[in-house]
Amino acid sequence: MHRTAQQALDQYHLAYNNMAYRSICKLIAYLLAGTSHTLTYVTHTPEYIELTNLLTDTALETCGHPAYHGRGWTLAFRLHQHGGVNPTELQQIFIAVEVYLKRFRWEEG
Repeated sequence: MHRTAQQALDQYHLAYNNMAYRSICKLIAYLLAGTSHTLTYVTHTPEYIELTNLLTDTALETCGHPAYHGRGWTLAFRLHQHGGVNPTELQQIFIAVEVYLKRFRWEEG
């Protein structure tokens, strides 16, 4: 069974938790900030905006939205591009993203 865009959006809105989303966004900001930028500065950069938008897109993909196929791979690739300095930190972010996305997962039945 394929999901319609509306079914995926309904699933997304039921599963969405703003505190969980903001926690992941904060981890993304830390990843981008490194040691040379403040978190406030980073949250206004194109890289931060791209990554947080990809996080939402990936959640929609996880809900089965037909227009967001492949966004998870793009998110993983882009996080990896920005996380080359500290592999342990990057791994922690990947784990946190995976846990966050579990709330959106739907089972085909």
